[in-house]
Amino acid sequence: MKSLLQNLLSIIGASTFLFCMGMLLTRPTNFAAYVPEMIEIGQEKLENPKVRIVLDAGHGGRDGGSVHKPLLEKELTMRVVRMIRERLVEEALSNVEVVLTREGDEYRSLHQRVGVANRYPKAYFVSVHFNGSEYRSAHGTETFYADPKPTIIQNQIRRRLQWEPGVPLIDTRGRRFAETVQRALVERIGSRDRGIRNNPKLVLPREVIGPSILVECVFLSNPKEAARLQQPGALQAIADGIAEGVIAYVRETEGDPYAWISTEQVIDADVSE
Repeated sequence: MKSLLQNLLSIIGASTFLFCMGMLLTRPTNFAAYVPEMIEIGQEKLENPKVRIVLDAGHGGRDGGSVHKPLLEKELTMRVVRMIRERLVEEALSNVEVVLTREGDEYRSLHQRVGVANRYPKAYFVSVHFNGSEYRSAHGTETFYADPKPTIIQNQIRRRLQWEPGVPLIDTRGRRFAETVQRALVERIGSRDRGIRNNPKLVLPREVIGPSILVECVFLSNPKEAARLQQPGALQAIADGIAEGVIAYVRETEGDPYAWISTEQVIDADVSE
């Protein structure tokens, strides 16, 4: 009887251990978006030799985005993102890897997209969209960034830079990244330059650890711009413009996604809103 009881306790103990381990190792797919400090250090080491770029095709699935028949934003963003991926790989950036937040017509919440990006805290992040407005005359290209990022993201950056908690953190990466991509895209497609805009309320790119921007290529609600999108080569030109901007910024930072972070405000006449 004593031996049977000991065996039973051993089985219960082993089961409890496995259950607890399962709870520790199981987490929601967007866990990193909410608690980025918990990203596995081992996983980060795997990415160190690489330049990783996360591309987000806006909308998808039940979220179609802007519409100008026969054009659907979710389809355009997917096509453009695939073209950007091809261009980035062809450009032979040193050891580049491109990750997509969605591969097809699937719905992804904003926090799921952030979760994908934050699995790779050293990645450069670009979310691609097409604009819409109740004013049909609205046209042009604009790029968004978010400054400041939430405290939980700032603390994560401090930890990765091995800075003490509370050290001032001046992060100009989003602004500079937005400026570089905006300039390249406008030059490539000849659209009206609506400039770069700081919007800390945007989940994308506010909660992404790495340099992050959201590009509104042109307005689907503008008849002329929508018509141009249906011309041969129009989407490829947009993809090339964004890719050229990404490549320029990666090379400018020498593949360091934490470049342009400091403890003091840096005045740069070449970068402005």
